[in-house]
Amino acid sequence: MPAVESERSLAAVLAEVKEELKDFVQTRVAMLRFELREKAHAWKLALPLAACALALLITSWCVFTAALIAIVASAFYPNRFAYFFGLLIVGGAYALGGTMFAAQAYRSLRRQGMVPERTVRILKEDAEWLRREARRAA
Repeated sequence: MPAVESERSLAAVLAEVKEELKDFVQTRVAMLRFELREKAHAWKLALPLAACALALLITSWCVFTAALIAIVASAFYPNRFAYFFGLLIVGGAYALGGTMFAAQAYRSLRRQGMVPERTVRILKEDAEWLRREARRAA
């Protein structure tokens, strides 16, 4: 009968290992979900800034195009450069605004990053712990 007792204790050990592994995986998945939610929050903040930057840069392109048209058309007006300077100033203001929005969006995304760093760090620590335990058991 000692063989039956060792089979039972082996089964109990395997059941315990299974439960611990299940808890381990659930914890890691929960960490990953939490960190990905944080990343999504950063994207939600940066995307409107990026959209504003894009809108202002497109407007700037249109205004600079109008300035180029004004240069060509200025040959027909008594004051040749009046419209050109006006459009150039407005276009420069839009370009400056768009650049400021784009820089803010870039800084926000760069600061947050894309990799779930805490989860990766914890998984690396877990892998190192498993290696140490395997060496100790051998």
